[in-house]
Amino acid sequence: MLSPDAQVCVDGTDSPEFDGWQWVSYWYPLGQVVSFKREVYRRALRELAPRLFYNMEQWHRAEQNRRLQEHQK
Repeated sequence: MLSPDAQVCVDGTDSPEFDGWQWVSYWYPLGQVVSFKREVYRRALRELAPRLFYNMEQWHRAEQNRRLQEHQK
């Protein structure tokens, strides 16, 4: 992200999807989202990951963290 955190606006519509935001680990949202949206989030995160992580080592660490979080549920 290139702008200051204060410029993030999550209430730009009449019925916003989110009521707040925070910096978290990449896979963290999977454990927080309502169950019926979880698979959509999982697919989106997997598809975006190669574009967001600039090297495979970083991607593998994120994937290991995701597996750990799933195992801890």
